[in-house]
Amino acid sequence: MFLEKKSPPYCCDWITVVIFYAVMHYFFALLLGKGLLLPKSHKGNYLDEGGLELAKKYFYTTKNDIQDSLAHEYAQLFEWSCDIRYKPKSASFTGKQLIRPALQILERAKLIVFNELGCGIKYKTGKYVFDKINSVELRGYLERMLDGERILI
Repeated sequence: MFLEKKSPPYCCDWITVVIFYAVMHYFFALLLGKGLLLPKSHKGNYLDEGGLELAKKYFYTTKNDIQDSLAHEYAQLFEWSCDIRYKPKSASFTGKQLIRPALQILERAKLIVFNELGCGIKYKTGKYVFDKINSVELRGYLERMLDGERILI
């Protein structure tokens, strides 16, 4: 994958930030697919729940004999991305080490969203589209993910 193998060394820290925002967009797709409103911020206040609070409630799947939750990992990824953006000196020591765990969180996010919404990324007519996915395709995705293969961002 480009983010892990081809990016310049000075970008290592920021790859985790990019992955956080990719996961966030998958999570937002899940929220919208469930008919929920998107959060106004990452962290909530006394009036509104933020993305971190909503992840505790909704970033999971239990369909099709697949059970997974990303509430804690989503919060961890958020913290890593904040450290990289706002504490660059301390983050520079850990940036490259965070790429693999962040990519694993991304793959799990995709599986949760694909399973819950019944849609996934497919290659059709020369481009990638988000389209209905059947149980055979979902199982294939799960098996490839468990084997360590990353599919798409």
